Amino acid sequence: MHSKTYRVLFALILIILGALVSGVLFGWTSPLDYINNSLLHSNDKVILGFIALFSIVIGFSILRGSFKQKISTQTNIIETKLGEIKITIKALENMTEKIAKKIVGIKEAKTKIKSTPNGIAVFIEISVTSDVNIPEITTETQNKINEYFLNQAGIQVEEVRILVSDLAKDVKSRVE
Repeated sequence: MHSKTYRVLFALILIILGALVSGVLFGWTSPLDYINNSLLHSNDKVILGFIALFSIVIGFSILRGSFKQKISTQTNIIETKLGEIKITIKALENMTEKIAKKIVGIKEAKTKIKSTPNGIAVFIEISVTSDVNIPEITTETQNKINEYFLNQAGIQVEEVRILVSDLAKDVKSRVE
């Protein structure tokens, strides 16, 4: 069952329980009489036990589901008459790092990609050489990533966020 189904069942149980408690507060004793009589008969105890167990299981399922965060591991590229074509987020991250490392002035790149309803969002952390113009290289990186995914994978890039985390020092060889 999906978490939405659990939420609906839980809401219905709470509504019924709230209505019963409200009825008892206004003098309606039938629910209390029914529970009291049910506890005296062994067949009715089984039914109440199943109801209690069902409520506990649904409660724990909803509680567990509320702490889970669904992480998308793939995204749709295109849907044809023969079926969907998908690509994993890991493959997209590898593609992004490959694109970034080809740009002159970028030494290292670490990427995170999130699937969005309209495409993907790219978050990239780069290390650049100290002699580059940071606004130019980041704009170039954004444009190349956007163009690459649109042309090669048919994926719309909603945003490309870049964090320049380090300025790498150029290693110059010494001549003695």
